[in-house]
Amino acid sequence: MNDLTPTERAYIAGLIDGEGCIWAATKPNGSFAAVLAVNMIHRPTIEWLWRATGVGFVYKFASQKSRSIPRRQLWRWAATNAVGAEVLEAVLPYMVTKSLQAEAYISLMKLRARTKHSGLRSKRDIAGTEHDDLVNMIKYDKKMSFD
Repeated sequence: MNDLTPTERAYIAGLIDGEGCIWAATKPNGSFAAVLAVNMIHRPTIEWLWRATGVGFVYKFASQKSRSIPRRQLWRWAATNAVGAEVLEAVLPYMVTKSLQAEAYISLMKLRARTKHSGLRSKRDIAGTEHDDLVNMIKYDKKMSFD
């Protein structure tokens, strides 16, 4: 990942807090995915994010169809697994809204890295409950209400 100035780190944290998505899931077949993504209509901002970090990828997609609102072209920057954790570690001191999810994502990737060379077929086998707890923490924080 590129070196970022404190201003860039703060701006990226704001993008993630406001327009970002931190996601992790283990499928029934045992496969795993973790994603850090930012979705926006404004393509230049998404492309700036990709250039500034030097990681991830950019692609376009349409928002979900709504009866009252026509589809809008969205742009997404995404970084997966350990790369997403690297970005989150860099910007975490500046995060507010999604800081708990970011901390859980980082911890999850560190846990998976520690179990990488365990010789087991699935990293989840060795991580067990701790792995599942971190995945659930990321999911739960998305459902919290802030009154």
